[in-house]
Amino acid sequence: MYYVNSKFLVHDSGSKFYEAIQITENKTGRSILIKRWGAIGLYVGGGQTKIERGTQGEMAKAFMLIINEKKAYRSGKGKYIEEDRMFGIHKAVAVRNKIIAETFDRNLTHWSDRGTRDAIANYFGSDVEDIVAVTDQDFEVVIEEPEPEPDRGENWASW
Repeated sequence: MYYVNSKFLVHDSGSKFYEAIQITENKTGRSILIKRWGAIGLYVGGGQTKIERGTQGEMAKAFMLIINEKKAYRSGKGKYIEEDRMFGIHKAVAVRNKIIAETFDRNLTHWSDRGTRDAIANYFGSDVEDIVAVTDQDFEVVIEEPEPEPDRGENWASW
């Protein structure tokens, strides 16, 4: 079973969107946060994507931070407003906030680029061979792994 938390935001200018989707595998607690943004016309499947991985707690915190940041007004930059969009994984979440393993691959079609689908499926160990891309066009996918803590030595910050 996979628990899903999703938010879809539209900029107050109406010209761009931002979405954040957190998927957590109930059995292991592993979680992934997929952030996608772009011009409003690309909201179904398009735009740019960034993926973060971690524990349920880490990704829940990152999810709330980015949503609150986007919804806050910034002088000269406006803000994003939450909207209910009934498409893809947002529709599945509106019905219930979980996805059963048997429908996991079907829900991956929310992202039209194979790179994002494969990154998500590989993280959870799901097979996506039977998923057909919505479009042949690939979009930029940025996957960030946490950097290791630098070795600061025993005298670090001892002034």
